[in-house]
Amino acid sequence: MSLQALEMIGESWGRLIDPFWEQVKHEVWTSFAYDGLPQGYIALEQVLQKLETDYLSRETIREKMLKVLAEANRLSVRHEPEIASRIAVAFFSEGVGEH
Repeated sequence: MSLQALEMIGESWGRLIDPFWEQVKHEVWTSFAYDGLPQGYIALEQVLQKLETDYLSRETIREKMLKVLAEANRLSVRHEPEIASRIAVAFFSEGVGEH
């Protein structure tokens, strides 16, 4: 998949899931405040569970996500992977070349 297609998926899906993330964030911050635990850690699993319990929106959101995925695949049909041009590798061997 092209980088542009991956960015499109990330932005689109992020907008669809954001309302559920906001709900979970509020719940997590409220509960952590009482437990004296660090605030701010929210697992994606918690967000997806919140989405799953929204019976009115979950199918619509799923359909939108699948449409974006299909469009990203369509845009990437003739895409030549460019990732190799962005990877740099350095090999280090302990003690070799040192004097």
